[in-house]
Amino acid sequence: MKKFASILMAAAMLLCIAGCSLFSKADMVKLGDYEHTDPDGISYETRTVLKNDGFGADLSGYASSAAYPDNTKYDEEGNPVGMYDYDPATGLAKGWTNITDGSYTAFDAGKQVDLGKPDESKMVTIAGNVTMYVVVYGKDGAPVESDAYLMLSDASAKDTVISAMKSVFGLDYTAESDTVLKCVADKDAIAAEMATAGVEGDVTADSYIDYLKGSYGLREDAGENPYKPYAGHKDPTDIDYDRKVVLTGNGQASVEESLADCVASQTDILYGKDGDMVAAYTYIEGKDKASTDKIAESYKNEERVSDTAIMIAYTGDEMASVLDRYIGCNVIKDRSVAEYTRMIEETFFSVVYEE
Repeated sequence: MKKFASILMAAAMLLCIAGCSLFSKADMVKLGDYEHTDPDGISYETRTVLKNDGFGADLSGYASSAAYPDNTKYDEEGNPVGMYDYDPATGLAKGWTNITDGSYTAFDAGKQVDLGKPDESKMVTIAGNVTMYVVVYGKDGAPVESDAYLMLSDASAKDTVISAMKSVFGLDYTAESDTVLKCVADKDAIAAEMATAGVEGDVTADSYIDYLKGSYGLREDAGENPYKPYAGHKDPTDIDYDRKVVLTGNGQASVEESLADCVASQTDILYGKDGDMVAAYTYIEGKDKASTDKIAESYKNEERVSDTAIMIAYTGDEMASVLDRYIGCNVIKDRSVAEYTRMIEETFFSVVYEE
């Protein structure tokens, strides 16, 4: 089980948001029902609010990672070659994904690899829901402070959450109350955390925000989503579905960094049946035809749907193959629409537009 960000997440430099409808007055940010006031003693130019509504489930998974067997497949010399498609309910691996080319190999019935079930004694359960907020302050392009909060719906989870944050992330959270935990990092602590994570070079406010998004599943909590869905999509008539989720975002993380300025937006439209994914359509819109031409050249499986948009579609067996590869590489835990939605949110920094 991976502890941190999705392995598919591309590096993206996103603009900080300084000021929005979240701010009821200049020195205060509303974090749910909690009022965060700007700290004394710092001067800042940008203030960015990040949020993860479902952090409790993430933290429980991270803290319980020691309970799960190693699902890496090794060659005879001990080199990692792939990831087993592991089912914790049975302890069996149904196949494996090659980490070099992404190919998936299924095991015949009765010949699955038995990795063993999770060790229940090492599982960490967190009562209720935990919402994470981080307020990042920047000046001259660099981070000067971050104030992180964990909002607990169940006060009985306080000690477990504090312990898990220390063991998983090495962070010391203190209790503002039985249901509000806080951790403050100044610029030196931020630099140290980034160095420990292996981030080289100068730390910018943008790169730090991207690191937080990747490590904690955070996304910007900035009021109304400015990105609208691709207008040319029509619901397919050849698939059976009972759920539809539309996500939108700036799309910069879906392309190489050199092409980020070419992208205007990204729309992901997901279809599910009985809780599981059956189809996914991704539209990447360029700022103009020339920009879209460049984006199209970087993809192998795209369909050009207009002068300023390309589409990548997964349906049927291809959708099933994609799900197998993602599960095998621990990008998603299962085939559910909820997991696929989470992956899109965390990988591309998109948000749910409608469902």
